[in-house]
Formats: sequence, structure tokens, C-alpha cells
Amino acid sequence: MRISESRDPYLDAEAKRVIAGMPKWIPGRHHGERVNTRYSVPVTFTLPN
Repeated sequence: MRISESRDPYLDAEAKRVIAGMPKWIPGRHHGERVNTRYSVPVTFTLPN
């Protein structure tokens, strides 16, 4: 897992925690074979003023 745009280390850690808690992902396949894939998951935080 990689953070593409870091705003704050605490927000990075929380984004990783949320993504890690998601259900298991189904591997990418090409012609029935598992292949490496990349996928971006946008995570938006709204902080109080």
C-alpha cells in the first residue's frame, strides 16, 4: 500500500487503517491467470475548522 499524496502522517495512518479493514479483494485476472494490478482508492477526510 502506498500513499500517493501525503497531507499529514496521522491522516496517512488512518487511511491505511481504513483500507486494511476493507473486505478481501479479488485478484486481477487475464485469460484466467492472476496478474499484478494497481488500483487507486481515493480517501477524503473532512476536518473541523
